[in-house]
Amino acid sequence: MRKVLYGDRHPNVAASLSNLGSVHSEMGDLVTARDFFQRSYVLREENYGERHPHVADSLSNLGILHNKICSHKEAIQYHERALEMRKKLFFEDHGLIADSYNNLALAYQFAGQLEKAKECFQSALHIREKVSGKDHPAVAALLNNLGVLYMELEEMEKSKAALHSAVEISMHRVGSYLFNLGFVYHCCQEFDKAAEYFDAAEDTQITCYGQWMEHDDEGSNQDAKLEGFIAVDKPGQHLKPMHRYSYMVAHGYSPVVDPFPLERYPITIST
Repeated sequence: MRKVLYGDRHPNVAASLSNLGSVHSEMGDLVTARDFFQRSYVLREENYGERHPHVADSLSNLGILHNKICSHKEAIQYHERALEMRKKLFFEDHGLIADSYNNLALAYQFAGQLEKAKECFQSALHIREKVSGKDHPAVAALLNNLGVLYMELEEMEKSKAALHSAVEISMHRVGSYLFNLGFVYHCCQEFDKAAEYFDAAEDTQITCYGQWMEHDDEGSNQDAKLEGFIAVDKPGQHLKPMHRYSYMVAHGYSPVVDPFPLERYPITIST
């Protein structure tokens, strides 16, 4: 419709291409999504020039997409360009700059450049607290990301502190934050604390998704799974159902499947 009304090269066509890219990305059709995002980026640059908020949005979308397909070097390049452009377009403490720092941090993290990731997460958190206040859900999401990173860096006390803050801001309502905090305590062999937070995460997910479903898997040392309780290891990998770790830890069992408590929150911009 927009092509008929405006022609093939109109900004509104670029917006539609970007939205189609987002839809295909959510569906897991990442090759098609990349094509739509790339076409949107080219059109926006034609219409707006090389420095414009919509061009920065397209660069950000391409960075997120490349992170999902594990092209981390390309993801870093796109996010760096988006960040530099937004710094030139907006004042220093702007929410979109915080988003770019968060997305760049994730790209660095998945690429194994953990110290650079930490710097970017800290910058994102500093700006987001100024923009949105210290009790905002976006601040909690960044604290969760930072807590997981500290876990990877084996800075467990810092990880606990960040994740406790995320849990408090979210009023104990976000299961992934609770699960991540439980996993830190599990890694520290503080099993009573781990079970407490695993149980809390479990209760949150039951509220959202329904009751535990019984399974009779022969040879399994667990007796229940929660349908829908998932966490993400890295973009591009399949989602894994999370097992009832609180039950297993409390009873001295070893997990059947390794946990991947790395739910992160990159920001996708579609205009």
